Parts: sequence; structure tokens; C-alpha cells
Amino acid sequence: MGGLFGGLWEPPMLEVERGKTAQAMMEALLGIGSLELSVVGEQTHVLTHRKLRITIATAEITGGPSEGAGSRVYDRLEWCTASDLGRLGMSSLAKKVLLGCPD
Repeated sequence: MGGLFGGLWEPPMLEVERGKTAQAMMEALLGIGSLELSVVGEQTHVLTHRKLRITIATAEITGGPSEGAGSRVYDRLEWCTASDLGRLGMSSLAKKVLLGCPD
């Protein structure tokens, strides 16, 4: 997708909507029937016009993403390992999130 960060990779991210859970929204985003989130940390990220407080979570996932999942938000979904990260272009926010995750 185009825009300021078009073409960059990021771990799945979402803004939790009022009345919904992060787990349900992430399951819908990824097209996964079941996952369990575990909060592992928080980060603050400052943009020129606002300050973001980010909760970082890891997920235990049953199954994988369905074909076309996340198409409204992401161009595509791809499973990556830590060794893949060096080849991916990403924003400073995405790097902060990944650095906040346990090994």
C-alpha cells in the first residue's frame, strides 16, 4: 500500500477499539481462529503530532493466517523468523516493538 510508510514491514499492529478485545481484533486481522496474547512490555513512541503508548504482546497461535487475511490493512502477511529481520525494511516503531519482545 502507498503512503508515508508504504512498502515497510511491521509486526501485526492494531489500535484496540472501544468495546472490543485486542485478542478478538488480532484474530480477525490475521484470519486466525484462536490465539492467546501475553503482554511482554510497553513502549512509548513520539511522533511530531502525538505520543503513542504501545502495549507489546506475543501470541501463541493455533493454525496460520487464512488466504487474504488482513487485506484491508496489509498488502500481505508473511511468517518471519528472527533471521529474516535483517532483510526487511521497517520503521523505527516496528524496531522498538521487536526489541521489546523476548528472544
